Amino acid sequence: MTASVWTLALLAGDRFFGIVYAMKARVTDKKAAPLVSAVWILSFVVSFPRTMMRNLYIRQWKNFTEAWCSEDSDSSFFWNKDVGFGCEDSYSLCIDIKVKTIYSLFLIIFLFYLPLFIMVITYIMAIKRLISSTKSIPNNSSREQYRTLIDARKKVCLLQKTIVFFSN
Repeated sequence: MTASVWTLALLAGDRFFGIVYAMKARVTDKKAAPLVSAVWILSFVVSFPRTMMRNLYIRQWKNFTEAWCSEDSDSSFFWNKDVGFGCEDSYSLCIDIKVKTIYSLFLIIFLFYLPLFIMVITYIMAIKRLISSTKSIPNNSSREQYRTLIDARKKVCLLQKTIVFFSN
């Protein structure tokens, strides 16, 4: 999930630069490969601690074996199994709960709010650019070329507005 969210943010940035800076070089295959690789590496690094907080449980039934992962309070990555459940009982448990809370908050910001902010801002800026460039079409263009250009820009604006709307 982390990689797909950030890949969408990269695509939004590419579309923004493609619309706003249309005459300059965009992301090429040589530039895209390191960017996507960086997204996957960063996604792995950010998501790895979550795998350490989970325990595997196996239950044998008559006809099959059931296996599932669950995030429990006795996970050894963030929790000390030898202490009780309360800040009064142990200072280390309080620290562990705070670390887990900070990590969860970081995940929410990193996986939802930051990519959403990037996508909304880049699409809004691209839409504004398209709308403003529609107003500055030269007068010497033919009526048919003008109409075709306006229709194409309206379609792109509608598409981007739809993306911004449904990303919320």
